[in-house]
Amino acid sequence: MKTIRLLTVAFALAGVSSAFAGTITFEGVPITSTDLGNYYQGVTFGPGIQVTSTSSGYPAHSGSQEAALNDAPSTISFAAAQPDVSFWYTTLFGFAATAYDSHGNLLATKSEASNSSGVTGTDSLLDFGIGNISSVVITDDVGIGGFISIDDLSAAGISGLPAPDATSTLGLLGVGVAGLLAFRRKFATR
Repeated sequence: MKTIRLLTVAFALAGVSSAFAGTITFEGVPITSTDLGNYYQGVTFGPGIQVTSTSSGYPAHSGSQEAALNDAPSTISFAAAQPDVSFWYTTLFGFAATAYDSHGNLLATKSEASNSSGVTGTDSLLDFGIGNISSVVITDDVGIGGFISIDDLSAAGISGLPAPDATSTLGLLGVGVAGLLAFRRKFATR
């Protein structure tokens, strides 16, 4: 009976919900030409969103790295609906950001003006505090992609931590079960 209780506790702890609030700063991500995709827990970045070093024309809100949106449109999707989504941005031509729910229904659209000359720029905050946000689609005003960077993406269901590798998670679970079985055997012989 004790073994069943121990296994129940172990599985409950292993399956702790990922309901966490956080900010993705894009710091520490290897700068390559590879799309971010599902690099972070709770969020998937559409094709063409890559981490880059900051510049005076496109300054990061914090740190020295940010996400560059190289395709038009660029999509950020969340694993669970979010009550609030915000990020800092710099744009040369301006853009529209549109929030959708999980059924693809339009929730809100915000149009943002240029805040960079390409040589010098500033960062500005965009905040969707409307609830039930499953994705945000960003389209630049000239439709060519690029010339938009975002930093410090915040939402309730993201952690800012890289997504765990499935094989390492299963391996850790296997080690835990083996430990519980060894623990059981040790006390069963007494």
